Amino acid sequence: MSLPSQIDKIELIDEGLANDLAAYGKRYRERTLKIAIWFVILGSITGGLLSSLIPIKLFVTLILGNLLVGWAYCHYLTIMLEKQFQTRNFNKLSSNLDRAILWSSIFYPITFFELSSCYLLQIKLLLTQGRCVELEALARMAWASHQNEAISVGVPKNSLLANALACSYLGQRRDRQAVTILENMLRVEKQKEIIRVLAVNLALCHIRLKEFDNAAKVLEKHEKSLDKCPDMVQARLDLIHACINTQKEKYDLATEQIKQALVEGKNAKETIEFMAQCQAVLGRIRFGQGRQEEGELHFKTAVDMIRTNASPDFLTLAQILEEHSECLEQNGRNDESEALKAESYHCESLYLERELSKIDSIRSRIAQKNPTLMLTHIINKS
Repeated sequence: MSLPSQIDKIELIDEGLANDLAAYGKRYRERTLKIAIWFVILGSITGGLLSSLIPIKLFVTLILGNLLVGWAYCHYLTIMLEKQFQTRNFNKLSSNLDRAILWSSIFYPITFFELSSCYLLQIKLLLTQGRCVELEALARMAWASHQNEAISVGVPKNSLLANALACSYLGQRRDRQAVTILENMLRVEKQKEIIRVLAVNLALCHIRLKEFDNAAKVLEKHEKSLDKCPDMVQARLDLIHACINTQKEKYDLATEQIKQALVEGKNAKETIEFMAQCQAVLGRIRFGQGRQEEGELHFKTAVDMIRTNASPDFLTLAQILEEHSECLEQNGRNDESEALKAESYHCESLYLERELSKIDSIRSRIAQKNPTLMLTHIINKS
């Protein structure tokens, strides 16, 4: 007996919650603006008093010294967070992100790169742990804050926010919604680096939807932007090409491409979760070649890699188990296939249980009268 997926039955962020998140994001922007105005006023008064009491050269030296110390501290925090991500110390990373984002915001724009790195790490952390509902909540609040409008329908004007929202949909198996956002952004985006990311994610959506021809068309259309990509992007391109060629039963070419993706992923210090996806593709290739024992080994390796995460991506785990079960079923091993489907169903249950508890916490936090000092506080402390 095949177990139906539970994911399509529950809308974790419904229309009501989406509107509440947007309203909270707008309130957050208004409160942050008031704090910034008071900060400027108090800073001007303090600076005026100090400049009248001490020599101007000493005053300028103090200002520059404070800015340098602030930048150095933010840079140190960013390096610490990068190390925590690489060593998969996700609990400490989550607890330290708010502090790093706060201080980088205070010393912005001289900490532009540090602040950008912190936001990227926040997104990578949520994606790595499969916390895509929380990523969607964060993206929706930031969307309303950025546009100063309690908006919950449509596509964010900011490309990076739009991509984050699309990734949150992709991680929740809401692939059609992700496709809509990415296609809209690709029509208007001009920057090559951003087009590259959007195109790769759109192609991945089509792969997930088993629309392999559409995935190939996306890559062909944006071929110039995808030329000479960094290893992290190239690894995903090779993964996509390997999936397309596996579908075409060009197994030797697909093997070459997925092995290249593994090398590039290692060079780019990719997450274990990405490397596990590559192992799962290798598993499908080996089953297609009739090398079932090797295929099983690759699938089991992928599952073990995902489970090394203290807070694993249960939905990705469920997907890999489901793919393994399909390969077994196609080879007449129905009992083993049904056992893996049941395990996949259990992983979906664990995913839903965790995300529903997070949603309850988020609802409670955004119901508070005054917004938190940082939007990420709602996610990292939920």
